[in-house]
Amino acid sequence: MFQKTNGPFYWINQIYLVLLIVGGIFAEIKYSLQSSALARKQAAIISAGLFLIIATDIIYLAGLRPWGVINLSMFSYFPAGLIIFFGTQRYHLANIRPIARGILLDQMREGMLVIDHQNHLDEINLAGRKLLNIEKEPIGESLASIAPKLSIILENNSINLKSSTVFIHVHGIFIEVNISPIVINQRDKAGTLLILRDIGDQLAAEHLRETELKLEISRDERKNIARTLHDSINQYLNSLILLSGTAKQRLEQGKHEQLLPVILHIEASARKAVEEMRDLIHELQLESNSDRGFDLVKSTLERTELINSQSNIKINLEVLHSLSLDSRIQREVFFILIEGLNNILQHAGADSVDIRIDQIAGLFTVEMADNGCGFVPDKAPKGGMGLINMRERTRNLGGIFRLESAPGSGTLIHFELAIDSAPERGVHT
Repeated sequence: MFQKTNGPFYWINQIYLVLLIVGGIFAEIKYSLQSSALARKQAAIISAGLFLIIATDIIYLAGLRPWGVINLSMFSYFPAGLIIFFGTQRYHLANIRPIARGILLDQMREGMLVIDHQNHLDEINLAGRKLLNIEKEPIGESLASIAPKLSIILENNSINLKSSTVFIHVHGIFIEVNISPIVINQRDKAGTLLILRDIGDQLAAEHLRETELKLEISRDERKNIARTLHDSINQYLNSLILLSGTAKQRLEQGKHEQLLPVILHIEASARKAVEEMRDLIHELQLESNSDRGFDLVKSTLERTELINSQSNIKINLEVLHSLSLDSRIQREVFFILIEGLNNILQHAGADSVDIRIDQIAGLFTVEMADNGCGFVPDKAPKGGMGLINMRERTRNLGGIFRLESAPGSGTLIHFELAIDSAPERGVHT
């Protein structure tokens, strides 16, 4: 039987009891609904402290007094206060977790949006609002009203339970959108997580790299054209000059019977120059087929025979083994040889040149030695393309180039290239 009294203390107790009960229930419901385990533990401890006071008040109002005279409610406040204090201090992290979570989300460089199953915005961070140019508080609004392009994308992916990535252009910004479904029980889609990333700087960097790559390719192509003009067509033009001089000399000497071989050589050199120019034009327009079937030994032999017949230099060509090189490699090596011969004709003052070509045991080598005046390699004249082109072609082939020379001791040019297959033995001179 509850104690009945109409005094003011009775009503104060009643109101106090109701407030405690309502406050305890509200706190329990509020914190228990949160997903954080810390919040649930904090709610349980604080609620225990509140219900201790409520329980002792109920005992008092029911007229139950242990030992006949003791009112337990008078002694419940202190232990209840300790319990509540322990809960708030021990699990105070539960109070700062929402604040910390908000700070972390707002400090993210990527935009983050959480969309519910009805395509309404449930969460958005500061970066997301900036990327989508949203000024007012958008929580609870439909995605179609704040970001129509994103809404269309989600509608197209409404039944997709796999993550995907799309790209959109909004307010002059290129945005990468990562779409991840929020799934419950591994099959029920409850919403969608969107991660937005501004890729404008990335696109600009990629465009810059692409531009630099194009410039580098263009520079390489110009260098290749310059080498081809210098090492092939220019050599034939030099031959035409040499042959024309020989023809003029024999004409002045009245040796008309010796003009025909010279004229035939002039014609051959002119045809070769035309062929090289045609190949170069073809390389600039389409994929080059000019290297197919190129024969290093045959081409070198033709050139040495021409020089032997039209100059005072004796060139000895020795091929120790048959070659099994790719035609492109043979053509590049031929230009290295021609460049070396051209330097000898113009600068060495030599009367003898020995060329030795060999391929054995996976190694291809070329050596060219003259008995000319020689020079100091470190003090070679600047501005010439000869040595530069020889080294560049060697580097492009992945080979090794070595030049040895000294004043009065002639010059030795050595080229070597590692290959996969060993050729059959054969001798050509």
